[in-house]
Amino acid sequence: FGQIQRHIFDKQCSTCHRPNGSGTRETGLLLHRADISYVNLIGAIPANGTARQDGLYRVMPRDPEKSLLWHKLQWHPDHHHGRHYGNPMPLGGESPSIGELDFINAWIRAGAPYEGFVADSTLLQDTRKPFIEPFTPLPVPVQGYQIRIDSFDVAPNFEREVLVYRKVGNVMDVYVNRIETRVRVNSHHLLIMAFQDSTPAY
Repeated sequence: FGQIQRHIFDKQCSTCHRPNGSGTRETGLLLHRADISYVNLIGAIPANGTARQDGLYRVMPRDPEKSLLWHKLQWHPDHHHGRHYGNPMPLGGESPSIGELDFINAWIRAGAPYEGFVADSTLLQDTRKPFIEPFTPLPVPVQGYQIRIDSFDVAPNFEREVLVYRKVGNVMDVYVNRIETRVRVNSHHLLIMAFQDSTPAY
């Protein structure tokens, strides 16, 4: 477990899952120190309501499929079979490597012990990323408007707010009765704002 803490939690999770961190405030899950991480994971009931309904634990020893940790680290949308267990982790970062996923899976299947060597450490050297379906925009609609936001960078451990204003060329009022969006994996917080006649637009 110490290797999981050093290679994965310390590098990718403890920024948010630390005392007073955003991940801890939302879920109560602390991952900033090995002994605390372990107590917070093994046999613990998750905060996610869907995961609780499905009988998942944060980590269920010997059963990755009943371990929310295993599902949260899976970025491919087909993995979740339509179940909503919250955003893939780490939020805003990159997906875990194939080796990291294999190591965690082997550790859980071996009973998820705190001490001892139950998974091949060389797995962690496999830094390849799992296949994630490349982003493709929605097809152009037969009716209505399609607005695309150009890609932009967000620095590590940072947030960025982008406001997009587009003139669509309508000569009459347009009444919106449906909105369909598509974003890349791990994107979130799309806001739709209504403008008043007095709202300045530049």
